[in-house]
Amino acid sequence: MNEIELHVLIDPTLTEAPPEAFLFEGDIRGFFHDLVAGKPFPLTLALRDVRDVDALLAVALFLHRDLAIHPGIPGLLAAFALACEEPLWGLAHVDRDIGRFVGHLRAYLAQPGADRRQQGDSVTTAVGWLRELLLEGSLPQMAPARLAPTVITVGSNGFVLAEGLAPHFDGWVELFRQGHLRGLLVGPQGFDGRRAATIARKSHFVDLDLDRLAVAFNSMEVAMGELPEWRVEFNLLFSPGTLILVQHLMLALSRF
Repeated sequence: MNEIELHVLIDPTLTEAPPEAFLFEGDIRGFFHDLVAGKPFPLTLALRDVRDVDALLAVALFLHRDLAIHPGIPGLLAAFALACEEPLWGLAHVDRDIGRFVGHLRAYLAQPGADRRQQGDSVTTAVGWLRELLLEGSLPQMAPARLAPTVITVGSNGFVLAEGLAPHFDGWVELFRQGHLRGLLVGPQGFDGRRAATIARKSHFVDLDLDRLAVAFNSMEVAMGELPEWRVEFNLLFSPGTLILVQHLMLALSRF
């Protein structure tokens, strides 16, 4: 009996599934369900990219069917799916080491300027790390865990004021892990008096008007002769460096 050869095609120009191929479009839960339920699949898995962990897991499950029935897969799949569905706070609700692994994989797979061969090598290596995690319980060497922010004060409705050295996305993941829902995270004050600041709310269910805050803070920056660099991205409002005093930021937060 000839051994079945499975293939993976990565092509960012794909608009539909190529002939004799299945196009993965991001539904890792549905893909896993159909795979273990016995749905017939073509011998080629097509993807537009493998930049995030849901697509990587789909490749691993497709190429290594023994992983699909491994008892560790449902938990890992749930963690990866949550991390992809909720980029801001999903990692706050998974094991810390798995969260670090997700960040490591994302950084490793996002190699600007890599050609197709390099991308293929990266995916192969990353799939190997997934196999080692599931079959041996081991993780690749990763950057040391970042220090959690220091909580300065907490308020009502999940509010927190904290200070941290780590990038503020990582800092807010830890603050969400602690149960906070919204607030202000500031970095250390620089020699020029500026400090990075990030205001966050966990989701749109949390009462905090980031757009109005951005307008207010940018108006304050202009009045101080500074650039209006506060901007909203998803449920984050951040400045790379502001001279607005923390107490004044807090005063504005209490009004919005």
